[in-house]
Amino acid sequence: MEQNILNKLTPYCSRKEITYTISLVKNDSDINAWTHAGGYIYVTTGLLKFINSDDELAFCIAHEIGHNENEHCKATVQRIKTAVNMGASSSIANIARSLYSSIFAAFNQPQEMESDLAGVYLAYKAGYDPEKALDFFEKLSQNEQPNALEKMMRSHPFASERKICLENYLKNAVQ
Repeated sequence: MEQNILNKLTPYCSRKEITYTISLVKNDSDINAWTHAGGYIYVTTGLLKFINSDDELAFCIAHEIGHNENEHCKATVQRIKTAVNMGASSSIANIARSLYSSIFAAFNQPQEMESDLAGVYLAYKAGYDPEKALDFFEKLSQNEQPNALEKMMRSHPFASERKICLENYLKNAVQ
């Protein structure tokens, strides 16, 4: 199922040098998907159990593609390379990356929103219902209790914020 969705999405990608692949991770307790530089996408079995439609899954996969299309992954790799080039060992570079991610996680929130927008658009171009992303975030928000301190420490915006952003985008951009 996820491979078929990926196959429908990739013709609409702009970075043709990337060959996207998708792998299923057996983890029923984690509702998650992620990507690495080079187009490697991972989806947990927990996410597959959480979603209600191919449209929702298409959005999630397209969101991960959005990270590569917008060069978010490339920027992370460049930060690590910079640390290594400054004389840090790979283990120190990894520690630096972990500390950076922990302390400045909120700085990644704009990239998550950007990937949400890219994901909705890509899913739409591939023939999926972009409004199903709203259903996904509605369900996801039911387990969140937003507060300011947590917002500063999160890599991802709260699902309720993401839903509002996508609602505005869909009202104004996707016609």
